[in-house]
Formats: sequence, structure tokens, C-alpha cells
Amino acid sequence: MSSFDFSNFHNDNNSVVKNKVVTVDDVKPIVKRDNVTLIKKEFKRISLEEARKEAIRISKVMADIKDELNNKFIERKHEIELLAIAFVSETNAFLHGVPGTGKSDLVESFANRVVGNSYFRMLMSKTTEPSEIFGPISINSLKEDKYKVITDDKLPKADFAFLDETFKANSAVLNGLLTIMNEKVFFNDVKEDVPLISIVGASNEFPEDESLNALYDRFLLRWNVEPIMDINNRARLFENFVNRRNNSGIVHSDSVGNVDKVTTISLEDLKKLSLISRNVTIDRDLLDEYNKLFTQLEKEGITVSDRRKNEAIKLIQAHAVLDGRLEAEMSDFLPLMYCFWSEIDDIKLVVSLISKLTSPDNGFIGEYNKALDEIKEEVTNFINKNISRKDYEVIKSVKCMEIKKSLSFAIDKIDEKYDSMKSESVRAKLNTLKAEYNEYLRKVMDMLV
Repeated sequence: MSSFDFSNFHNDNNSVVKNKVVTVDDVKPIVKRDNVTLIKKEFKRISLEEARKEAIRISKVMADIKDELNNKFIERKHEIELLAIAFVSETNAFLHGVPGTGKSDLVESFANRVVGNSYFRMLMSKTTEPSEIFGPISINSLKEDKYKVITDDKLPKADFAFLDETFKANSAVLNGLLTIMNEKVFFNDVKEDVPLISIVGASNEFPEDESLNALYDRFLLRWNVEPIMDINNRARLFENFVNRRNNSGIVHSDSVGNVDKVTTISLEDLKKLSLISRNVTIDRDLLDEYNKLFTQLEKEGITVSDRRKNEAIKLIQAHAVLDGRLEAEMSDFLPLMYCFWSEIDDIKLVVSLISKLTSPDNGFIGEYNKALDEIKEEVTNFINKNISRKDYEVIKSVKCMEIKKSLSFAIDKIDEKYDSMKSESVRAKLNTLKAEYNEYLRKVMDMLV
């Protein structure tokens, strides 16, 4: 049974979690590193066809990881997709939300599946010392009149980092943090390149001090994490928790729930996918649509900096390569919904604009799914109404004829949309939608009998 061995993890607020102890059947870490020397692996140049094959292979692994995390973390599809995009595009992400929504657990669970990485975690506070993040000053270097920080097991040596309560950062750590996030370098006694792939920040507040705006801007990807609200999803959450506790107990029982499957990806493969994403092509028509998006955003009062407009192209490329493609298409605009908002009030608007752009049917299927749900709700409300037996049959006949007319009209519209669509995947969805409408139409007709 594949599993993680967490027995040797030292995971306090100031530690680097080393994945040397991750064990999965028949899987060995490809990249090894010690506390002193960072080993940089050079990738040889490959042909376009080889890159395509590698993109398909590695993206399938990432898809399995995302599926497994979605099974474990309920109602966290957006957050998991955001992290996958961040890790492949090598950009930073910020998760806003109240405590207890599983932000740190999710980030750590995803990072732990990257075999061979170094993980740094810090709970920030107003009194956080630079040495806690970057490392202590070398006494031996001071004796030689040199200022040097010992960065072992600290942020400058980490591939991934999680900074909780991000905006509690004080001015003493801010400059070093900004340089690492933006330029991937650390100014020690000499300028050092850092292996950082992504910093994920988390907080239940947004920056109030203007001095922190630059830090907030360094998080290209952002999302607001909500508590689980759906009653059925809460039931799944409780069931998953009970199963994990049962599996960690000492009692052997056939009734114990299944152990979660754990798919891993090597650090080398993740970096390779990231490099391949740089070769994803974006044609001029797609760039024109990208340009038009900012006109729409500006009309709604949302301004995006030129730097963010450029950097966001990485997200389009990452989304494409995670789908095993080296050519971007309109659906790859999807992660832009995590990028072009600053205030929570703007999220709904940005998501709506991006969703319309990324949907080949221009939101048709979503609109008609919603319409069918509303019709079902209308019928349910009618059935539950307190109507006298004498009047019920007459009113029911009228209501059913109205519903039948609405359903038949919708089915005709679905047929028209089907004929106009070229995408086979969209056509398949339209067929499914039509089948759902026809099935409910049969139920309404049965009510008339």
C-alpha cells in the first residue's frame, strides 16, 4: 500500500521539511540534496515532439495528484488548480480566508508529493527576526570582517515555502523577501541564486499598511478560501476524517476505510514541465482576445499593471501544458480568474468575465443547467403547495403544460446550439444536457396522466 512516512518530519514554524523520508512503493527520489550544497540539474535541449510526449506524460501525473487532493480536500478545486498552476509557472500564490479552512494542510500536502524538494514553513509575526527566515549570521565570517548568513534549512535554500500570516511581515524582513520572490536571488556576502519554485502566502486579512502593497503584488495568483457550506460535502469531510483516523489506529479490521492513494512527481519532472511550458505557443488571435480582456476590465473599474499583464501569460502557458498541449487555446485563460482581482468584491466580476471567455459555448450549458434546476424547483414548490383536492388536478394540468412548453423550447434551443458548435467535447456536453431535459419532460408528461 502506497503511503507517506511522516515519522521523521520535523515541522515546526522555523523548519525546512526535507522529503528524504517520503516513501512510496517502487518510487525513489530522483534529486538528492544535502543541507549545504544545492545541486542544479541541467536539462538538455529536446525536440518539439519529445517535449510534447513529456508534457503529456508529466501532465497525467499532475492530473492524478490533483484528483487525489480533490478527494481529500472537499470544495477546494480552485485552490488545488491554483497551486498546480503556481508550481508549474514558478509563480507565487496567496490564499485569503478565515483560520481553519485547511490552507496550510493543502499546501503542505501538495508540496509533499514533489519528491526531493525542500519545504520551508514560517508563521510570520511583527517580531519575526530576519534570522528566522534567512538564517543566522555566521560568527566565523564576522571574524574575517565579512557579513554572511548561514542559509541552511531556511528560505534561501527552499524549493517551496508557506508563509502563514504573510502580512505580519515587518520592514526588517521585507526587502529580502521581496527580492527572493521577484528575482529569485538572495543577497548574502555574494549574490546567491535561490532554487525557489513558489512561495504560498496565507492570511485572514489583506494588507492595511501601504508598505506591504509591494509584497501583495508579488503574489501573482490569489484566491479567497471559503468554509465548506454544502451539507453533503460536510458529510464527506467528516467521513474522510473518520477514515483517516481509523487507518492510523492499531486495530486491524476489514471495515477500516481505504488508505488514500498517493501519487508523487519528482522535482526533476516538475521543473521539466515548467521549462516545457515556456515553449507553449500563443497565436496572434489569442493575444488579441487577451488584449481585449483588459479593455473589459477597465470598463468595470479594474486596473491591471503592465507587469502583471505580462506575468499572467505564464499562467496561460502553464494551464496548456498541464493539459498536455504546447499550443494555447481560449480555455487556457481559466487561471486568469486568480490573477486580475485585488479586492474580494471584484472576484465575482472577474470570474464571470473569464468564465465566459473560456467557455466555448459562451456559458450556454451553465445557463441551461441553471434553468433546468429552476424548473425542477418550481415543480417541487407546486407539489408542496397546500391546494384543495378539488382544484389540484385542474391547476396541475395547467402547470404541467406550462412546464412542458418551457422544456420543449429549451430542447429546441439545445439542438440549434449543437448544430452551430464545432467542438466535439461541447457537443457531447450538449447531448448530455438534452438527455436531462428529455428525461424531465417525460416525468412531467407522466404527471399529466
